Amino acid sequence: MSTPMTHQQFDAFCSQNDFRYYADIEIAPSRKYPAPGVVRPAFRKWRPEWSTGYVYLWVEEDPASKTIKYIGEAGGTMRARCKQHEAGFRSTSGSPTGKKLAQKILDGVAIGKRYRVYGQSACAPHSAQNRWIAIIQPPWNTIGVS
Repeated sequence: MSTPMTHQQFDAFCSQNDFRYYADIEIAPSRKYPAPGVVRPAFRKWRPEWSTGYVYLWVEEDPASKTIKYIGEAGGTMRARCKQHEAGFRSTSGSPTGKKLAQKILDGVAIGKRYRVYGQSACAPHSAQNRWIAIIQPPWNTIGVS
């Protein structure tokens, strides 16, 4: 089901399911390796924390549509989980999955896409994540997608 939605359709989906905008994913120079041309995704424009325990969406935007690309869970705060993703994006010490996700974001930005994070408070984030993955089938998730 991870098909593009119009901005209006996506806003209605978020309103109906209590997903709220949390942060932008932007391309930033590497703080650890500030060599020219070394960039990686970073989370910016944070919104205040609501609590702990979230399901979150990474949403790819272009002028005409929004598409849910990835669904994750945060047992703690959203900020802490985003920082864990940033660590995973690193080309030297990051995880293989984190590096793949970082490359997908870099590739999208190169053709004019934007990425944002939306969160939904969840008392059982893992169960909620699995439910949303089964419904939406986001292309960047590898577990639970048929």
